[in-house]
Amino acid sequence: MNYSGLVLSDDYKLLQWLSTWYQINFGFGLEIKSELMKEKKI
Repeated sequence: MNYSGLVLSDDYKLLQWLSTWYQINFGFGLEIKSELMKEKKI
């Protein structure tokens, strides 16, 4: 039981980390795209 709980906990932490990593990278991607669009408009 303890081992199963540990695995589930690690999986949950991994999902949280991946979610945070994705949000950060996706956010940077949007910022870069918006900056490129601003440069094209000028």
